[in-house]
Amino acid sequence: MELLTPNYLPAYEKRQRLTLEKHLARLARKGARAGDATRWATLAGAVASSQIEGSRVTVDEFVEATSNGKRRTRDVQEVEDLVRAYGDAQRTALTKANLLKAHATLASTIYSKKGWTPGAWRTGAVYVVGSNLLGRYKIYEGPPAADVPKLMDRLMREVSVLNKATLTPTEAFYYAALLHLQFVKIHPYNDGNGRAGRLLEKWFLAKHVGPAAWLVNSELYYRNHLQQYYDALRRLGPDWSDIDMDECVPFLLLLPKGLRQK
Repeated sequence: MELLTPNYLPAYEKRQRLTLEKHLARLARKGARAGDATRWATLAGAVASSQIEGSRVTVDEFVEATSNGKRRTRDVQEVEDLVRAYGDAQRTALTKANLLKAHATLASTIYSKKGWTPGAWRTGAVYVVGSNLLGRYKIYEGPPAADVPKLMDRLMREVSVLNKATLTPTEAFYYAALLHLQFVKIHPYNDGNGRAGRLLEKWFLAKHVGPAAWLVNSELYYRNHLQQYYDALRRLGPDWSDIDMDECVPFLLLLPKGLRQK
């Protein structure tokens, strides 16, 4: 295992203080009591994940826009695409083919005016940029596009190996967050990488801890602690070529906190 390495698990276990089993049992009870709990958690997660990327649509606005029969705005359509991708993930196995299909769904509107093909690996360079009063600046540069197919093949092969294993809740959360991290560092798509990475994280988690994973408010936690989320990503360095994975644990510790996000 090169990308989803267990090397940082001891440090993670030492610093991860939540009783995961207790929180997962609570979410499972919530899901059993409320038949539409997963639907609402999915909707809230898709809205929060889209807000991280700059969407201004709230949950209430999305519900109103999708229930009144009126023409959707572009922002609403982007959230609707993501909700649909989450729904598909909840019904299908996590494979490379299904991951590409999920991106084709969630990026349908995002790509519609950009001339790119959703559900396909990128063929050019990609940068994560930030902005301040002085203008835009580079935060991170992904690996060369020519390396993306083999990196994603390797990543998904390692996912397949883990999916054949029995993981403890701690291991499941560790590898789910590490998968999220490695995915966004590879940055395999022209756009939609953040949304896809947060979906991928839950998709893997659900395989190992059950449907309660879809009720974890991880996207909302990331949105509410956005600076912490970005700072944890930046700790690893600004370029794929010199990533310092020894700095990964602070990012991995964010996912369990979604268990307590109201």
